[in-house]
Amino acid sequence: MRPITKPAVLPNYAVPAHGVSALYNAMSDIVAPTGAPYRGTAQFTLNEYASVLDFLQRIVITNTGANDLHGTLITPADATNLIQQIYTAANNLKLDDVYGSARLDMISALGQYCSFCEMPVGDSSLAIEHMLPKSAFLNLAVLTANFLLACPVCNSKKSNNPVSQTPLGGGAPFITYQWPINWSTPLIPSVPVGMALKPASWPDYLNTEQVLFNAYMWPQYTGSYQSFDQQLAIYAGAALGYQYTQPNRLDTITTIQGQTITALLHGVRAGHAIPEDVSILTISRAAAFIQNNSVPVVAHNFLAPPAGVFPNSATMVGAFNFGTGRGLIDFNDTTTGTYFTDRRMFNRTKAWFNALYAFNRLNSAQAISPPGAPPGPTQAYTILMQEVCSTASANGFFSVWVTVFNTFAPAVAGAFGPTPAGGGLPNLTCDFINGVTVNAPVGGGFPGTNIINSVP
Repeated sequence: MRPITKPAVLPNYAVPAHGVSALYNAMSDIVAPTGAPYRGTAQFTLNEYASVLDFLQRIVITNTGANDLHGTLITPADATNLIQQIYTAANNLKLDDVYGSARLDMISALGQYCSFCEMPVGDSSLAIEHMLPKSAFLNLAVLTANFLLACPVCNSKKSNNPVSQTPLGGGAPFITYQWPINWSTPLIPSVPVGMALKPASWPDYLNTEQVLFNAYMWPQYTGSYQSFDQQLAIYAGAALGYQYTQPNRLDTITTIQGQTITALLHGVRAGHAIPEDVSILTISRAAAFIQNNSVPVVAHNFLAPPAGVFPNSATMVGAFNFGTGRGLIDFNDTTTGTYFTDRRMFNRTKAWFNALYAFNRLNSAQAISPPGAPPGPTQAYTILMQEVCSTASANGFFSVWVTVFNTFAPAVAGAFGPTPAGGGLPNLTCDFINGVTVNAPVGGGFPGTNIINSVP
């Protein structure tokens, strides 16, 4: 997973211009808008809009009414009704319109890539994805700390997880605040698996938010790249499934048909001269859940987990399981559905071989050196590296490209970015990573990539 640095400020993110309406008046009774007037109407700032959501969610969670600015009691039923209006309003105070206005700034900051699977996505299909779902954590619904970008498939796979909406007696769904494991420490009360319709108090609710942020290996964490492996695998049939194999620089694709990629491999499969069906699987390096300790934090600051907490990549890879909390994104699914075909693994595999071919060409370019030339990158290498970086930006899947390059030109993560593992000039992995991040042309590369102590 590409490690990202989320922007601290989204310069154009604001509540869209709005006029007076029944919803505006109801929200103004809770928090007085102080934003610059639009056509004579004071506007809600983002902080004020968020404060209204926080006020209403607190009432619903605690099942205790609270007074508005005029001393009028807003009951849990009133709060629920107003939340419904915020979801369905036919004006610019509608929740989707507010957080949706952050989309263009998020794309500018992080590029047109899914924050989860890393697939390049056409602008109109790339959506704001809430790390913790707005249906369960309304108070986080417009906070940028809770935003990522998602392709349609990852968006659908994640859905409202890591909490769930479960039908109650065939009626309307209710929200279950399912924690990823059965925590049991003095600081965090135990929550039985499959239970917890809602936290018992507002502090418990905020603590639940913190636990869920820290339980999953989200891409803004430094370890997000190193917590996942991109593995070359051969499909050995329904009985045996996928078998991992070592990559080789001579590996080549022979055919592509539908979602099946066939390749001739030359690594540990030497002697198998028959092309085989291959895929690149995203595998978690973590076999167990995170340690069951944490520190309740009330402030909405989710830049890093508390000391002693280790987010687990295993909870991101497979299909979501309500009983265990494992698997938000189902990275390796190839299901063909009614509304979409999951081509994430297919495109990831194509990117792998494109990276392999590019690496080989760069090696050849480096060998084109005039007699007596000083050691260092050749002109052919330098020019080709620029083209390779452009190709990688169009292909997406940053982690796949880095994995391929690092397999054959090892580098190590450092405080100022990657450095060669074995010395020698040039190091293709370091040059590539720098070429698509810090040295990328404006509008190119993988913007927002965190390369400090994170890759390769």
